[in-house]
Amino acid sequence: MTQNSSTPPTSSIHWLSLFQFGLSGFAVLFIWGFALTMLGTGLYQFFQGVALRNIDPTGFLMGTGFFLLGTLLVPSAWFALMRMMNRPVNTPRWATWKNLGKAIWLMPIVVLVGYFIAITPAITWLLLPPFNILALSIPVIWYLSIGGRGLSSSSPQSAWGVFGAGLALGPFFILFIELMVAVVLIIALVAWFAQDPSFVREIEQLALQLQFSSSPDPSDFLPLVEEYFMRPSVLVGGLAYIAVFVPILEELFKPIGLLLMNKRTLTPARGFLAGMLSGAAFGLFENLLQAVSGSEWLILAVGRTGTSLIHIFNSGLVGWGFALAWQNRRPIALVWRYGLAVLIHGVWNGTTIMVGVSSVPEIDFVGSWWLPVGSVVLVVLAVICFLSLLSVNRQLRSEPPKETLEKASEIPLPEFVPEPDTDLATENLPEEEIPDQASPPN
Repeated sequence: MTQNSSTPPTSSIHWLSLFQFGLSGFAVLFIWGFALTMLGTGLYQFFQGVALRNIDPTGFLMGTGFFLLGTLLVPSAWFALMRMMNRPVNTPRWATWKNLGKAIWLMPIVVLVGYFIAITPAITWLLLPPFNILALSIPVIWYLSIGGRGLSSSSPQSAWGVFGAGLALGPFFILFIELMVAVVLIIALVAWFAQDPSFVREIEQLALQLQFSSSPDPSDFLPLVEEYFMRPSVLVGGLAYIAVFVPILEELFKPIGLLLMNKRTLTPARGFLAGMLSGAAFGLFENLLQAVSGSEWLILAVGRTGTSLIHIFNSGLVGWGFALAWQNRRPIALVWRYGLAVLIHGVWNGTTIMVGVSSVPEIDFVGSWWLPVGSVVLVVLAVICFLSLLSVNRQLRSEPPKETLEKASEIPLPEFVPEPDTDLATENLPEEEIPDQASPPN
């Protein structure tokens, strides 16, 4: 195709694509390396002669989960490489969100079969990993399919780039800051306990016991932990950390891919879609970080369906607010949506912790009534978020289409989410179909 005189010259190096390729490629290699390490720890049990029914499936669950996470970053690197090489990329027409969302009908079978495998130790290590991936991934795909139905699309590179940022950059910043803050709080807590002479004496006695013991028993620490770290004041502080600080931090960094998008073409619909995709990436990361077997696996499989919804909807809210704030130069649109996302996340985290604590007999200051009441609160909150997801989708679909290429249900999977770069979305279009983007959208 011959370019006309009005077409701007193509840069020899597309720096945004180079950054995307480098970040995604490094993340793929790092995550795959961690996955191989975890699989190696699982396989090492065979060399130790461990019986099949006694094999710990943790390494296999985390290894396969992280291998999937690394694989999901490959398209981001691939499309960025093709952009730098100025090569068009065709995506399969069958891989639409509408088609993939139909996998939700398999969820009951996946959960039932997975639960049977999880409570059968001899086969858990071998068969549970694929069912674990399906049970924790299918709801994420379904939420994306209904939340993005009928909204505007973008290029494959931008779609996978936003997803990759939510999968690699978001968790990195979040986990690093959470870990640093947790370390500081623990040090401060120990310093506070050190003011109690009895605490210092118990630490000294425990140190002497460990010094002269040939095989230290970790259970020796339990009385000390129960006496000091299970105090109501400490537990309330831990609850505040999980229900206040963590939501503030996560809702701030989860949709980090929005910062890399082209602000001139950022519409509310595209902001909402980008936020959802970022939340889905972070939710998958959290889901596959879990390594649970036995009867507790059923709780994980069912419980994470609600948590994934919270992540996707909240990040969609923040993305929607970010687009409105940038488009209309009104930060309040972002502030109240971000505040609402933090509130929803905080209520979810706090209620989940209280439900879990209420089932621990040693902690008697939390009433047992929290278990049924908290469970109802979680279900009601999940239903509200699901209905709100449908409502926001309907509202954004009713807006006049701006730079819409195709309907989300009719295009390949990566093409229905927002774009970070205008020329990425139009590079494969015939000249006569390239929209005039000299001025930002109204």
